[in-house]
Amino acid sequence: MTAFGGAINRLTSGVPGGFQLSNPQPLRGTYDVKEFFVEADAPLVIDKTLMKSLSLNGAVRIIEYSTVGDVTTWKAGISYEPFDDLRLRATRSRDIRAANIQELFTGVQNALAVVRINGGTSSALGQRRGNPDLNPEIADTVTYGLAYQPAWLQGFGATVDYYSIDIEGAIQQLSNQQTVDQCDNGSQLACAQITTNSSGLIIIDTPYLNLAGLKASGVDLELNYAGDLGSGKFGATGLVSYLDTLETTVPGAPSVDRAGDIGASGTPHWSGSLLLNYSQGAWDFYLQERFIGSGSYDNTLPPNSLADDKVDPVFYTDITAKYAFDAGIGKAELFGTVNNLFDKDPPIVPFSPYGVYRSTNPGLYDVVGRYFTVGLKLRF
Repeated sequence: MTAFGGAINRLTSGVPGGFQLSNPQPLRGTYDVKEFFVEADAPLVIDKTLMKSLSLNGAVRIIEYSTVGDVTTWKAGISYEPFDDLRLRATRSRDIRAANIQELFTGVQNALAVVRINGGTSSALGQRRGNPDLNPEIADTVTYGLAYQPAWLQGFGATVDYYSIDIEGAIQQLSNQQTVDQCDNGSQLACAQITTNSSGLIIIDTPYLNLAGLKASGVDLELNYAGDLGSGKFGATGLVSYLDTLETTVPGAPSVDRAGDIGASGTPHWSGSLLLNYSQGAWDFYLQERFIGSGSYDNTLPPNSLADDKVDPVFYTDITAKYAFDAGIGKAELFGTVNNLFDKDPPIVPFSPYGVYRSTNPGLYDVVGRYFTVGLKLRF
């Protein structure tokens, strides 16, 4: 089986400047994307002894960006089913991510800074900005997995997948201090970003750059079950993720593994959820348990630099009820949800993204506490 297609897109975005402390300049940018793809799936063996099926699949995508020219991505995979209940799979791919409009065209944003230089401190003017010369990030990805649906347990299914991602030229911005430190370590790229004006003020330019390498690996597990329970239907879905490594390497600095870092990164080793649902007649009930694993406050801190560098695991419970009925003018559904049922407080994990100091990571934890949602859906 073969499929092919293409698309042409123009992406435009803009943000006006503002009278703020950093005096951000207007952002406006446009770029065009043209792409063509072809995909193929080729069965090699069907219904043989110890080989229910064996197939190869692949895809190629050619993309033309008005900003960087042509790039090509591809994928090659194999799927093996020794018998009806079990399927094994593996995939190798070359992927890319082109810079977005913010990374390409953000105007200059000034910010006062204090940096450590030669054993002392000095005031500096930091200048964050976009970079129209960015190249796409390039990733090599390998995945191995299996799917198991046993005939002896109808309604049950399980999948396990291992992934390994290696990114070159990851788009990042160095902080003011990182720029100074890497220049001090002999990085010509970093030193080129540091100048002084006529009054001797240090100016540190921190544009987006293709400067980092990123490696990530881990395992994802999913378990599903659906079946009858009494006069109704019961279902369960469990998701567990294990992040083994999340290593970033920047020229002129040692690599940092952020797997298990709960602070600014918000990347615990373990996370998951369990969703139970029961349906009977017009009623649907849901119970969800969310899990965020334990970790350290900051993986870059030296041992014993904090009295307590550990962050405990957190569990959240959510419940939902739905009732469907005929409203006369259409099908209706009344629903109510309580998130964070037991009003669990987030752990204290101070961090300061973009200079905004917060007592916890709102991207990882519930910061509102228990909250309710009640609604009515009507379909005509």
